[in-house]
Amino acid sequence: MAAMPARTPTLPTLAVVTLLLLSSVGCVNAPPATRHARQDAIRFESRSGVAKANGIFHDWRVVDARIDPADLPGSHVVIEIDVASLDTGFPRRDAHLQAAEFFDVAQWPKARVRVSGASPVDEAATSYDARFVVAVRDREATVSGTFRLVAERPRVVEGEVLLDRAALGVGEPDQWWNPMSPRDEVPVRFRLTLD
Repeated sequence: MAAMPARTPTLPTLAVVTLLLLSSVGCVNAPPATRHARQDAIRFESRSGVAKANGIFHDWRVVDARIDPADLPGSHVVIEIDVASLDTGFPRRDAHLQAAEFFDVAQWPKARVRVSGASPVDEAATSYDARFVVAVRDREATVSGTFRLVAERPRVVEGEVLLDRAALGVGEPDQWWNPMSPRDEVPVRFRLTLD
């Protein structure tokens, strides 16, 4: 039997999730434009049956923020991500993820995440659930995510969201029989300084 070609995990999907998480962080008190502090990051992780790949999106910005601390459920933040800025530490894999099979950066250079409906999950109002609407390529998916307030001054948030890359059209769905096939679920983790 012929060997199956190796498949690269879909790190861009993870990156999109990370951006969504960063957007949810913005729901607390986001500036109109985001400056990335040294420790700020939108990171993603992709796994297959035999490998794990980590990545980050370097270029993203808040394009719309309407935040009312007295009405977080009615507030929203929109983040735009430059998909070509994804970085897994391996230029060849990055180019593969930017190709038509995955993110198709030539046709769809930006991804958008709209975070809204933030509600506290604890009495101290340091952890929040939020709705993330993620638009990648020509698809859109709504998922729930969480973030927490880590520090007050400066205000720092971190959190995570789980994206289904196949539902967003990023790569082929997981092929259970192929150990190199990336899993559909992509965790995205973020840390963001808001002040």
